[in-house]
Amino acid sequence: MASDYTLALLGIVLMLGLLAPVLLRRFHLPLASSLLLAGAAAGPHGFGLLAPDGTLTTLAFLGATFQMFLAGLEAHQQDLKILDRKNIHLAVYVGLLPTVVGAATVLAFGYGWLQAAFVGAAFASSSILLVFSILRHHGLAATELGQRLRTLTVTLDLASAFAVFVLLKHMQPHARFSLPILLGLVIVSVTVLRMYIPELAEFAFDRLERSEEAGEEGRTRFVVALMLLVIFGYALLDVPAVVAAFLAGFALAPVHNATEVKEKLHLVGNALFIPVFLFGVGLETDLGALFGLDPGNLVVLALVAGAIGSKVVGGYLGGQHIGLSPRQSAFLGVASTARLAVSVTVTYAGFKAGLLDASLLTAVVVTAVASSIFMPIVLSTPLWTRGQLDG
Repeated sequence: MASDYTLALLGIVLMLGLLAPVLLRRFHLPLASSLLLAGAAAGPHGFGLLAPDGTLTTLAFLGATFQMFLAGLEAHQQDLKILDRKNIHLAVYVGLLPTVVGAATVLAFGYGWLQAAFVGAAFASSSILLVFSILRHHGLAATELGQRLRTLTVTLDLASAFAVFVLLKHMQPHARFSLPILLGLVIVSVTVLRMYIPELAEFAFDRLERSEEAGEEGRTRFVVALMLLVIFGYALLDVPAVVAAFLAGFALAPVHNATEVKEKLHLVGNALFIPVFLFGVGLETDLGALFGLDPGNLVVLALVAGAIGSKVVGGYLGGQHIGLSPRQSAFLGVASTARLAVSVTVTYAGFKAGLLDASLLTAVVVTAVASSIFMPIVLSTPLWTRGQLDG
């Protein structure tokens, strides 16, 4: 009986993933946002039509892991100058201000410093997928604005993932290593993997081309196996799976000759695992918290307003500080408001760990939905043409 329910629920989720883009195209609503909203409407806090079960929770965990892996994999540019002085200044403006605003808001509503730090870390993140997409749409990927925005997005998502790792390890310390040593080991491992994993993958691809395993299937299996091995290696350091998956994707991002493999991974993730995860998060979300004037509802509204406003202001001030034009600075600020994979996934991990309550989870989910609608619509207006942004 439970298995029948799970299969029916899985079918509903996948069908929504198929129909939602068609039904909501005129509203410019991304698929991820539509699935979050659909889950919230159908879940226990909405119309009460569906409720998560154990199997769906497991699939949602796999979806969260896959989504974080793909988010890391999207950081495909090898010329990212994260340590460039202007990029560091930009990251401070666009990352630190939302962190402070989010943490201060959470503290003002009576939560503890750990909850405040967790929400602040989630609010510092951006969305590699949405930002890279909007840059391609405007033809800005090769411009200074596009390069700095790409670097900023990757930097903030990495910083957010590391911050969440630190907070989770503070709650559940490693049995052998202290937190500073553990963090150092993780940072060194990411650097080493980023240097050598691409060479290992390219060597394996070359060998596969000469064997009976030639073709995309062999390469895809190798990349998936390598991803799982990297995640397992991080598990030995007690790195949470969702954070490890992001780091694994970031390590594999520079691999040459793997475009079709990455496309297949995106196809599998976006067709099955990620829709289940997003719908599952929606089932746990109470959008009713947006209405009414009790403290639980006000914290959601305050966090959503602060999350979007602080990114716009921080991006504009940061752009002005490094010498961008006012229009370019405004574009950077609006583009940086996008949040999706990292913020939702790490907040869901905090919710499942018992650190965050339903109001804080709802605030982050609503922020992700609102920003993923707000950013593309605002930046699709004639105000942001390539000629105007170059001028």
